[in-house]
Amino acid sequence: MNFTNSIKLAAVLLMVAGGFYSCAKKEDSLKGSKWKLTGIVDAETGVLTELEPKGCTGCFTLVFDFDHFNRSAPVDVSGRGGCNILSGRYEIDYTTNYINISIWTATLALCQHTDEGLYLELLNSVYYFSIQENRLMLYFEDHNYLLFELL
Repeated sequence: MNFTNSIKLAAVLLMVAGGFYSCAKKEDSLKGSKWKLTGIVDAETGVLTELEPKGCTGCFTLVFDFDHFNRSAPVDVSGRGGCNILSGRYEIDYTTNYINISIWTATLALCQHTDEGLYLELLNSVYYFSIQENRLMLYFEDHNYLLFELL
């Protein structure tokens, strides 16, 4: 193999290796991450609406975990609503940014003056996600989305 072909081969190998690194990094982007809801964004107006109770530092969080034994299986998600601890599963496709969250258990504390019911309803209707910098957008009906900040 001559010098020029060696350089070409090295360049191709670097590009391929870089592509695998990018894919691996992308596929790990939610696993093990913790997020705090900033609010609901209306796609038409751009208006952000905070959920009640506003300013609650421990409310409206999500933690994405993964199944260590079967990485193709749905994985665990947990967090807090307005006052209850939540848990469920999520399925994700990093090539299409499809996500399906199913919250199906919560502690049974009586939550007064909270939008926890709305939060659960919206989480269970999410179909698409995007991550930009330290922000997670979980999209539901007509491109409105839940906006989260990385903790």
